[in-house]
Amino acid sequence: MTRLEFLEENRAFVLMNLGPIGVMNDQGASLENKNTLDSCPNPSYLSPETQIPGSYISSCADLSQRVYKLSSVPLSISISQGLNGDGGQSTSTGRTGVFVWNSGLLLTRLLDKINERDSSFLRGRTVLELGMGVGLSSIAVAKMGAGKVIATDGNEEVLQLARENIKKNAEGDNIQVQKLMWGMLNAMDFYDEVDVVIGSDLTYNSGTWKLLAETVSTVLKPGGLFLYLSLGHAGFNVTGEIAGFLNVAVSEGMKVLTKDDGNWPLPNIPSLGDLLEANLNYDEKDILRLTGGVKVIMMQKK
Repeated sequence: MTRLEFLEENRAFVLMNLGPIGVMNDQGASLENKNTLDSCPNPSYLSPETQIPGSYISSCADLSQRVYKLSSVPLSISISQGLNGDGGQSTSTGRTGVFVWNSGLLLTRLLDKINERDSSFLRGRTVLELGMGVGLSSIAVAKMGAGKVIATDGNEEVLQLARENIKKNAEGDNIQVQKLMWGMLNAMDFYDEVDVVIGSDLTYNSGTWKLLAETVSTVLKPGGLFLYLSLGHAGFNVTGEIAGFLNVAVSEGMKVLTKDDGNWPLPNIPSLGDLLEANLNYDEKDILRLTGGVKVIMMQKK
């Protein structure tokens, strides 16, 4: 089952169990979550995720629009979400991509901070995003100077919503929206075409690890990079999840890069985890602590 299948039947449970938590606004003031799904103090920051039976939900998922401000380029991205302000009552199987997850926000923030320190990582590159959802990260990397962006997902509703967001924010930029079901055969459409693959929260289902690894290895050029971020969630062990996926990815021709590796692509950034940590406010760190933290990996195709 997907993470959002339970929203409709568990709406009352969620409302009763959202506890108060502070989130920083742009002026640094702490705003209180008013114990309701409609409370989203600052759409640009991480929002509390509350466990429901078999899933979890973000307090910002209900917003029809979220605005994310980039710092490496002076602009904001306005993202339309697809829950229609009903707290998930209209959701059904396979609609997890119709709003911005915390992992998507963090991936976009990390890419933004990388671009501040080393714009050559993205400039002129062909970048493919897997599981793009509403398109936030794909739009962001296009604005950061990527030469070509291939924004992919496997859900038709999500693809349409992403197209609308791209038209609103990045019309004229070189972004292609493509349906891509994971696996080597489907990925052959982009064989050896991509310099950088990006993605977030793609590994929570161990049954898809091989298909995901095949896809990444197939679309990347030799020496191409995979930047991946995953969050812990209630009921999900992010450390074990990442370790399991890495073993599968290595068997598909990928290798893990570290700052001590001669092929590390970001000499000015020795640790992606430290870079991300330095750009979280106090309350965001608390949100991540309560849900098991965040893991960032860089892999390279051999």
